Amino acid sequence: MTGPVVIPVRDEHHPSVIADMVYERADSGEFTLIEVRVRAAQGGTLRVGNLGPLPLARWERSARFQAATNQAESPEELALARVKALHPELGPHSHGNDRRRWSSLVGLAKAAEEYGRVAASGHANPALLLADRYSVSVGTIRSWLYRARREGLAPGSTHPNATVNKYPEEL
Repeated sequence: MTGPVVIPVRDEHHPSVIADMVYERADSGEFTLIEVRVRAAQGGTLRVGNLGPLPLARWERSARFQAATNQAESPEELALARVKALHPELGPHSHGNDRRRWSSLVGLAKAAEEYGRVAASGHANPALLLADRYSVSVGTIRSWLYRARREGLAPGSTHPNATVNKYPEEL
């Protein structure tokens, strides 16, 4: 195990509150939540009445996602970390439909990460480059990106049907 990892979470719906999620990272790479600290944002005050409706479970999923993705380096590692953080009930050892969903989500996350890296490098048409890399059509790449956004696996995902909360930085 390594030392504790503290992830501060802010939410635009609760601007006066910051929740610090404290994790321990096992040698296997799994993050275990060991503490939640709620504090007032700078210049704010905490009131007991404001603590009841706090969406701590959603914040914890976002913090776990951020903790996992901060540890990853390659697109493959990042994709695995994202899917593991957002869908802990799935895994590479799942069976049947869960296994297919796991594989699909990892592929979508990897495509989204690679697209983001190619776009950030200044390439004029990142979808075309990825289409050549994977020997698929540009439309297929765009479909993968749409599905990744819908699942909340792509940076800046704003799809209204995203099954998980967006990136923690957007909270």
